[in-house]
Parts: sequence; C-alpha cells; structure tokens
Amino acid sequence: MEQRRLGRTGLSVGVVGFGGLVAADRPQREVDDLVGRALDAGVTYFDTAHSYGDSQEKLGMALQAKHGQVTLGAKLIYRGAEEAAKEVDASLRRLRTDYIDIYHLHAVDAPEEWRQVSADTGALTALEKARQAGKVGFLGITGHMPTVQVLALKSGRLDTVMTMTNYIDRFVYGTEVALHPLARERDAGVFVLKPTAHNTIADRELSYRYVLSQDMDCVIPPRQKEEFLLALQAAERFRPLSAEEERDLLLRAPELQGRCRQCGFCLPCPEGLDVPFLLRLAGWFARFGQTREIARRTYQGLQVQAERCDGCGVCEDRCPFSVHIIEDLKQAHLTLTSAKR
Repeated sequence: MEQRRLGRTGLSVGVVGFGGLVAADRPQREVDDLVGRALDAGVTYFDTAHSYGDSQEKLGMALQAKHGQVTLGAKLIYRGAEEAAKEVDASLRRLRTDYIDIYHLHAVDAPEEWRQVSADTGALTALEKARQAGKVGFLGITGHMPTVQVLALKSGRLDTVMTMTNYIDRFVYGTEVALHPLARERDAGVFVLKPTAHNTIADRELSYRYVLSQDMDCVIPPRQKEEFLLALQAAERFRPLSAEEERDLLLRAPELQGRCRQCGFCLPCPEGLDVPFLLRLAGWFARFGQTREIARRTYQGLQVQAERCDGCGVCEDRCPFSVHIIEDLKQAHLTLTSAKR
C-alpha cells in the first residue's frame, strides 16, 4: 500500500486507515483478525473514538503489542476543557497506551462550535495541555463543513484535518476546492471521510480511485467490514485518475446527472437569486444531519430566497448539465423553510 506524508506531523501513513467503527461491537477474535489483515496490507493509521461503541477497548487489546508500528488517532466530542481532559486520560486507559499520536476535535461543524472549542475554557486548550504533558503528539479536527475547518486551520493550532471527500459532495461542500489547498499551504495532514457518499456511489472502487487521486493522505472507510476490505483492494490496485479521466467522471458519473455542478453558468438571475448557492444549501440539508440546521439558519438569513423565482427559465437555458433548476429551487424553498428546529 502506498504510504503518504501526513503534513507537518512528519508521520507516514498508508492511504487507507482503519476506522474504529469497524471494530465496534465485534468479537475480540474478529477484531484481532481484521487488525492483522490491515497491518499485512500496509495500514498504519488506526482511528478511534469513545463514541464508537467499544472500539477503543477492542483496538486497545488488538494493538497493545503494535504501538511502535502504528499511528494511533482518537477523537472527542466534548467542547469544554474539563471534560476533554478527562476523556484524554480515559482514552489512554481504554487503548492501553500512554501516548496517542493524533487527538482530534470531533464533528466541529458550526462557527460557534469552533469558537467554543478554541476558547481558553475549550477542549482545544485541554488537548494542548495534554500535548505538553507528553500524552498526545499532534492535534486535529474533524467535521463536515469545510468553511468551519478553514477557520480552524487558519488558527495555526492544528496539525491535521479530517473531512468529507467524494465526487458527489465535491459539488455540495466544495472540500477539494475550499479546504484541501489551504491544508497543503499550511502543511496540514488531510484525512478523508465518506469516500462513497454514504453508499450513494454505485461503483465503489471508482469512488476510492477518485478519492485517492485527490490531494489527501489517508481515507477512513465506513464502518462495514466489507467496505474496509474493498478499500484495501482498491488501494492495492490504485492508479491515479488522469486529468482527462477526472473531467470525464465529473461530467458523466450517473450519480451526478441532474445535479447542480456549481459552475455558475446560470447566472446572473433576473430576479437576483444566487442559484448555485441556494442549491448548495439544499444539498447541505439533504446530505448529512449535522449540517441541516446550519443550512436552515443560513437560508433564513438570506435577503433573496428561492421563492422569488418566477419561472422565467433563463437559468435552465444556460445550464450545460440540464438541471431542472426551477423545480429544484421550489423544492429547496419548501425543504429549507419546513425544516424542524
């Protein structure tokens, strides 16, 4: 398996990592077998969280004789410093180690959450103290909103970022355009989540080929054992997409047909609608629960909402991808104004 440099951490990681959810609630013998297969395939990064069932305990058992061979990552959902400090110590106990290579702030998806965790009384302060105490090596952040992760990386306090990357969400969240280049500019390591867009992409191996061709370091497959084994297979057979192959994929992939590609050719709208942004908000709402409230609040604050569309059809005449923009705008307004608080 190809090994890549994880940004300024200087760590070398296999392009496929082991997600803790794969180990959750499985018999220890099965987890031991999966870990062995992972190591044999060249996996070096193992990702855990206390919120992933009993994954930390199971991986603690499976990896207790392998700490010098692997990079161990953990995540915490707590936002305050006191709870975060306790969780670091608890993770060390569960993982049967005195050192965790990377500790991530987990699922930070709103600007106010970033302000909370990065405050003097926030979880990031506790992680920085744990690093000073020699319990933690590097610090990272995970989430589904690249705009928030951009804020976090610009703080200069983080070494890695874990974010969604796949060729559907490229046009919903714009991670490859908005976040990956900044991560490289800051020399931050890049982990990838949701490589198959929650199993929305039919050709799984192609989805991994796309992800592994991006400017990233390590992809964490979903929780299914079969998906993890498929990822190992895809990494073994990996050939980078050429620029021509990627253009063709983004043009012709069946999952993208009828979807807004955020190209902006539909603009300007005679009624002043920012059509790509409105359809992106609808995508935020549809894709993941963590971003639904963000999409609703953002839409609520817009001066020009989708209901202003008068159906003139100018945008559809301009769209090179035959998106049914008028109907999609109507649906976006209904969705974003009926969202439950």
